[in-house]
Amino acid sequence: MDNSLDVIRQQEEESIEKYGFYTHYAPCWKHPMHTHGLELTHKHKELEINLNIPPKIGHDLFHILVDKIKNGLVLEDDMLLHDILKNDMPILVRETLEGKLRLIYPDTGGKFAT
Repeated sequence: MDNSLDVIRQQEEESIEKYGFYTHYAPCWKHPMHTHGLELTHKHKELEINLNIPPKIGHDLFHILVDKIKNGLVLEDDMLLHDILKNDMPILVRETLEGKLRLIYPDTGGKFAT
């Protein structure tokens, strides 16, 4: 029987090879969703979302952004993105102390809690 950790690592390697990154989802952590592999494959800082959103939504959002990164977009601290979500809700990019780029969404009043 395969070691489940070995299976997970194999899946992560396959995802990096195919997509250039993989998504780590750990809802009990401070930063429940983040990428691995962007620094290696695209020389770009890793991304994170610290909202407890459904994994599929976060994963889809990462794919949208990675496609833009592949086409030359470089996300930076304090960047405001308007063309990512279908409802045109802006996303604020903030660099964390760990050097990752956190995606921040506004509250219902349009304010960003940073």
